[in-house]
Amino acid sequence: MGCAPSIHISESLAAEDAPSPAAPPLSSGGPRLPQGQKTAALPRTRGAGLLESEPRDASGKKVAVADVQFGPMRFHQNQLQVLLVFTKEDNQCNGFCRACEKAGFKCTVTKEAQAVLACFLDKHHDIIIIDHRNPRQLDAEALCRSIRSSKLSENTVIVGVVRRVDRDELSVMPFIAAGFTRRYVENPNIMACYNELLQLEFGEVRSQLKLRSGKEFTMPKRKMEIMYNKM
Repeated sequence: MGCAPSIHISESLAAEDAPSPAAPPLSSGGPRLPQGQKTAALPRTRGAGLLESEPRDASGKKVAVADVQFGPMRFHQNQLQVLLVFTKEDNQCNGFCRACEKAGFKCTVTKEAQAVLACFLDKHHDIIIIDHRNPRQLDAEALCRSIRSSKLSENTVIVGVVRRVDRDELSVMPFIAAGFTRRYVENPNIMACYNELLQLEFGEVRSQLKLRSGKEFTMPKRKMEIMYNKM
């Protein structure tokens, strides 16, 4: 789908967690059942962890999608979409492409900086990876600011690929001020790219999903409060 990940919610009923009023107190020796009565299998308690699902893409391959637990609610996150911005398809770009395929993510590659914003506004990618290694060919910071100027990018994770340097590390504040979420030191190894994508999915992406869902839940309440105050 060409939109941001939809959120499907399943809330546990209060009756599931509330104890039965007719339930007798347990004795110190543990519960006892009448002779001949069998115990029933109890439903598995919903924990705070992730419940793995196994959706598949059009080719029948498993897609790395899982439910996200957020308090009493559970969100279903659709297949992640990744936008790669590289002026040329070098080893680093190919590494991320193959890593996206391995992770089951939808991947789009664009070489033209002018087409990036239009592409993002059309598909609402969850992760954008921009090549920051060649400032003369691509002004990554200016491009990142352009993307951040859109309200739709509020919950988008933007990563900048930087060169591996031997000299002293520089401050990342200009990098962060431009709107980047984090940086990735160039490493075309497929497993390195794959691990980076997994860390983004289970870290920044899911945190942004929870923030976005929290805003959507509080929005109706705020509207009701405004209407009540106007009465």
